[in-house]
Amino acid sequence: MKLSTLIEIAGNKEKFVSVENYVDFCRSYIDFLDECSPTVITSMTEPNYKFIQYDGGFGHRITRPINSDLFLGPKLIERSSADFLRMLPDIRSIKDDHSARETFNKMVYTCQQTIGLALDATAGGNRSKKVNGDLFERFIQLLITRAGLSAASETENIPVMGTDVQMKFQHDIVLRSPKDETIKAIGSVKITSKDRGDRVFFDSYLYNKLTGGDILHFAIYLHDVQRKGTSGSHRQRSNLRIGSTFLPGHFRAYTVFIAPLEGVYYCDLRPMMKTDEFLKQHIRGIDHLFVEDMWNFCR
Repeated sequence: MKLSTLIEIAGNKEKFVSVENYVDFCRSYIDFLDECSPTVITSMTEPNYKFIQYDGGFGHRITRPINSDLFLGPKLIERSSADFLRMLPDIRSIKDDHSARETFNKMVYTCQQTIGLALDATAGGNRSKKVNGDLFERFIQLLITRAGLSAASETENIPVMGTDVQMKFQHDIVLRSPKDETIKAIGSVKITSKDRGDRVFFDSYLYNKLTGGDILHFAIYLHDVQRKGTSGSHRQRSNLRIGSTFLPGHFRAYTVFIAPLEGVYYCDLRPMMKTDEFLKQHIRGIDHLFVEDMWNFCR
């Protein structure tokens, strides 16, 4: 499939209404990479991160960073795709299967990153960012639904006590009890924590304060890295490096002094999230949400 066709599909949210749509697009994009072999640039600071540079027909644009430890190539995508679709309806059964959980994480990461990589070939700017973010939110909703729980987005207007004012809450994901449909947990889904990452802490605090309840709140992020060091020219590409969008100090402060979240989940964990004792208590891979935590939330 040509890159122009992939860009057209990636920019049309109506093309992504099932998990299979995401998987099919992912496979098509990886086939494109395999057939066209565009320039691959290695980050000068973290070599496991790569960048793709498109040809002159697409302005020699350079993509977002890709974690090569997570991004599935042509040799693995076929089998991983089949395993991924097969495990979803009974996702809890892979709890003790490290290899299957790793495949799950890599498939979520690769499916979503291929959409972003295709959109990076355009000059779409903020519109492309919004489409990419909206599609990630929908992807997580579809995955949770396929696993067997309700995961709709909802908008609530909550009265501010003692006034005639209402506060609007826009929830990316609402997990409800399978027994009585009561709200059990509210989730925020963003590409990075840079995208209103602080808001989830404040919303958690205010929502429970205004409702007098104790609803669990959680957050899902694809990654927390961005490209730094070049405007995209051939001469400057050797300066490409990774910049982290995760702010550990802010995360600690919000957790301790505002409202700790029930869970924070990443596809691409930053190294400090695996080694820092405080962060390890609150941040996990996205597989933990699917095989364990969301089921516990909905009891």
